[in-house]
Amino acid sequence: MGKRGRTQTPPSGPPYEPYRSAEGLPPAAAALLAYIRANDSVTFAEMPTVLAPFMETRGEMATEASQVPNLLFWAGMSEAWVETLQALFTAHLIWQEPCSLTSYLIDGAMLTFPLAKRPPTGGYATPHWGPVCVRPIEHLRPTARTAPRGRAAQASRTAYGPSGPPGRTAGNNASWGSGG
Repeated sequence: MGKRGRTQTPPSGPPYEPYRSAEGLPPAAAALLAYIRANDSVTFAEMPTVLAPFMETRGEMATEASQVPNLLFWAGMSEAWVETLQALFTAHLIWQEPCSLTSYLIDGAMLTFPLAKRPPTGGYATPHWGPVCVRPIEHLRPTARTAPRGRAAQASRTAYGPSGPPGRTAGNNASWGSGG
């Protein structure tokens, strides 16, 4: 009689991809993604010049941290601009990290809210500005919080080696609750 045991079947479906393809994106999202990839670190102040040929960028919308009340990343945005960013974040093609106020000074635009330094656990009582830069997902190095597990981790190590994709870590992302 032979041994009885479980047999492992190969995983079905596509192999793990650390980020999704940009195919099928609307023209505005594709243009913004190309700009972000070309410049590596982009402030919200830079984006209107890239998006202006595709849409009106001024509006009443704002982006804010989902886990920290009253922590704004940018304001005065059109709904189309917010939807364009949302498409890129949802596709896991971009991420954001806190950046220096100097980045916005160089770009010539800032919000007039108080600057967020160390957001309190329950969030702010009034709006505060947390300057962030948007970066291509290819430059996100997995950390213990963001690293894939199981088969996905094995595929990632195979594709990139033991240190993961090139770029800096996402440790700063957790400080403002912005996963990107």
